[in-house]
Amino acid sequence: TIVDVAVGPFSGVSAAGGLAVVWGGTSLLSAWHFDERGALAGPIATADFGRGQPDALVTASGLLLASTHRWGPYFGMSLARLDVRNGALTKLSAVELSGAGFSSGGARPANFPLESAQLGDSSFAVAHQKGIALLRADRNGILRVDTILDVGGPAVNVDARGDTAAVVVAGGYPAV
Repeated sequence: TIVDVAVGPFSGVSAAGGLAVVWGGTSLLSAWHFDERGALAGPIATADFGRGQPDALVTASGLLLASTHRWGPYFGMSLARLDVRNGALTKLSAVELSGAGFSSGGARPANFPLESAQLGDSSFAVAHQKGIALLRADRNGILRVDTILDVGGPAVNVDARGDTAAVVVAGGYPAV
């Protein structure tokens, strides 16, 4: 069944453990339940982490990593927890990623890609203009940048299984 969801002009979706989130553009992030047939119910919660970026990653444990428009040309990632019983989406912390988002002074050219992948229960890889940011959340939900890996150009996408990641690099020398 098709369900109307407010997204756009950019949008992203992530699903894990019976939860799905939709995020992007000028719309609120919305969290949904889905069953084994893929039927959506909800939204069970909504949030606004600063609009403009479409990337969100939900984990089976209910953690949510969402791209965040801080202000002007400054972007980063927010970590939140979804409480399914109470329908609450609580922001735990946020980090800025230098070089991510809009170029200074406007939206052109945009360093738009903020794409994330889960590496472990509370660690993530985020592709952005300066490479791959390795993020880790402590047990209190405080998100920190462990390091930025130089991948030889702007990272535009990342996917991971366990502690191994595949990264797409754009620019003068595109690579994986």
